[in-house]
Amino acid sequence: PAAWQAAEQALAAAAVARERGRDERAAELTEAATAEFLAVELLAIEGRLLSRARAELAEARAERVERHAPMTLARAQTLLAQAEAALAEDRRAVDAATSLANRAEALARHARALAATVQQARSRGGSIEEALLAREAPLRAVALEAGLPDAEAGRPETLGEAVIAHLDTLESRLQRSESELAAANQRVLAMDEELRELDRQLGGVARERSELVMALEAQAQVRAQFARLEALFEREEAVILREGEQVIIRLVGLNFATGSAAIDGAGRSLLARLAEAANIFPQARFTVEGHTDSRGSAQLNLRLSQERADAVVDYLTDSHGLPRARLRGVGLGSARPIATDETAEGRARNRRIDVTFSAPGAPP
Repeated sequence: PAAWQAAEQALAAAAVARERGRDERAAELTEAATAEFLAVELLAIEGRLLSRARAELAEARAERVERHAPMTLARAQTLLAQAEAALAEDRRAVDAATSLANRAEALARHARALAATVQQARSRGGSIEEALLAREAPLRAVALEAGLPDAEAGRPETLGEAVIAHLDTLESRLQRSESELAAANQRVLAMDEELRELDRQLGGVARERSELVMALEAQAQVRAQFARLEALFEREEAVILREGEQVIIRLVGLNFATGSAAIDGAGRSLLARLAEAANIFPQARFTVEGHTDSRGSAQLNLRLSQERADAVVDYLTDSHGLPRARLRGVGLGSARPIATDETAEGRARNRRIDVTFSAPGAPP
């Protein structure tokens, strides 16, 4: 670059002046060369760290984004100016300048997207409202899939906070499951070490020891599976019951409208975790049982319970890819009550979906 060549020429001239005994002139030229080199260095650093942000802002200006998203674009320009100022003040402030430049680039890109949305709406003869709704659509889709309240009509700010809170809850559940699994693995290791010590003391009986290890490991694995299963659900969502090797997942949080088999957003969220539960026991086959109270026609209750059981099976296979061969829907009507039908509370308990499967070695 020309600036680099000018700096080299000044440095060479300083060397010549020094050889001729013109020390004062040599010092001036050396100082000028140093300033030129520092300026070139700063340009190189800026080019490396700020080029993408500058390019994004240049594209935004070329597209005249300031007409539709002036505040967002202005904020991006301010951040880029702050990055340039940080390097000018201290060229070693690479981390701070990089962070500011990345934010400037992201904001400039966002401003272009906002402007494009508004332009598209106007070009089709649409309104600003249509443009805003188009921008909100992805957020509302996520909220709807998560079964969050007000997913279709809530304010974007409130929905955003709700989605973040939902993700935090999922992360907490995952961490809890991982912690419980790690604890189960530690118990397996401890039991294995105990067996090794016994083996050394008794001189070792290979076959018996191997069978015992396998039994203990299988038991520990089943305990870990059930720990993961129970961590998937809150108490108001599902209750896990065990009757010998038979396991029942009672979906107390899955509610249907009167006379309907349609699954709402909250129900889809709960069934998504039921699909995770099925994957914890990959060899198991599941029976989805629909139950009603005894009010009304027995024939209608039997049909409604079958439709609800089938709706759950269809959702698990169509939306979560569970093989239909692993699922069976059964409508039992009011044949298996778990409470009296003489009270409203008892009838509510009897209207339920139970998911049953066999788990050999299930812990008590």
